[in-house]
Amino acid sequence: MEHGEFSIKGSLIDLYPMGAKTPYRLDLFDQEIESIRTFDASTQISIETVKQIDLLPAREFATDKCSVDIFKENYQKTFNNTDDFIYTEVSESRLPSGIEFYLSLFFTHTNTLFDYLPNDTIIATHQGFSDLADLTFEQISERHQQASNNLDRLPLPIDQVFLSKENLFSNLKKQQQLVIGTSKIESRQAVLNFSSQLLPPLNIDAQAKNPLTKFLNFEKKFSGKILIVCESEGRQSVLSNLLNNHGCNPNLVNNWQAFVAQEQRLCITNANLSEGLLTQDIAVITEVNLFGADVVKQQRRRRAKHKDFDEAIKSLVEIQIGDPIVHESYGVGRYLGLKTQTFDSLAQDFLMLEYANGSKLMVPMTSLNLISRYSGASPDIAPLHKLGTNQWTKAKQKAHEALHDIAAELLEIYAKRQSQTGFAFPEPSDAY
Repeated sequence: MEHGEFSIKGSLIDLYPMGAKTPYRLDLFDQEIESIRTFDASTQISIETVKQIDLLPAREFATDKCSVDIFKENYQKTFNNTDDFIYTEVSESRLPSGIEFYLSLFFTHTNTLFDYLPNDTIIATHQGFSDLADLTFEQISERHQQASNNLDRLPLPIDQVFLSKENLFSNLKKQQQLVIGTSKIESRQAVLNFSSQLLPPLNIDAQAKNPLTKFLNFEKKFSGKILIVCESEGRQSVLSNLLNNHGCNPNLVNNWQAFVAQEQRLCITNANLSEGLLTQDIAVITEVNLFGADVVKQQRRRRAKHKDFDEAIKSLVEIQIGDPIVHESYGVGRYLGLKTQTFDSLAQDFLMLEYANGSKLMVPMTSLNLISRYSGASPDIAPLHKLGTNQWTKAKQKAHEALHDIAAELLEIYAKRQSQTGFAFPEPSDAY
């Protein structure tokens, strides 16, 4: 279950509001709410009972009668026209696509982001931000000219939708700024260049005798503190186990403040960070630094295909011997446990899978992103694929074709529904 989704199962309503940390489950008794509980989306286990739910609005503006009246008044003042498409749709409480570009008309006045920032805010930008802003405003101007040719959807003046470039940089100058780049900024008053640099190569080589050689050498030589940042809790758990097996014991921290206050040199956390950095006292290492950009992109694509990717990785610790496991390249096998193999006096951990005819597959811990739990029908009747054949490829192709057929069938059904004329029943009589 993802943010913005809901499901109804009998007297239970599950919903995952935007901004909420966990989904909510409403238990109904007839038309009354008997209880509201938060729950884990992966295990469906309740966490705690709450008394209320805070729901963020579906749009950035209100759509009640008062707001619609303000819109109609502002629209008439701006365009002097009440017969076009946008005005008609909003007047009848329908919000067409692109209505966000008319957002300011729903209010008597609007503010900008800068109006909400505290005075001590530090704004971080990348080098070249000014050039990027110039390019962006050129594109906005071009699109505005093109949109002006559509008489049914005349655009608002640009300054009613976007902050002007002059106002943008004027507001930026009022705040403290942090510029991120690979070259020094010209030294002048109130400008300070921090001594940071790129990390050395630290990538984990799954084919090497010791996959963590580069990282371990860096960890020994570097005298400062090290923070490893993973993209998810599942990846954090896997990487922590891998480091523990090689004599490193990273300490789990929840945020940057906890890391700075921590005395232990090596820490690990999960956050959305793509690039690391190196200073004299601190090294921040991301998954891109350890696994490479290509591997991380592959993980993101897999996560897009499987919504419960993180939960599947975390739940691997709950797998029992004999449970069905799916390998992305080889299909469904059976889990035989973890096994440590020694190559040239170096120990490595592997996930052991068994396939048809007793064939064994050893999956290194560094390739755990290729593994997921079997989520088909009953695990007792899960298939057992054969290595060295195209059985798994055929199964995937067959599933793809079946999905295509179902989609075509649904399109045909909905097309027939749209083409048929409905029947309007008369109003019920007093006897009804």
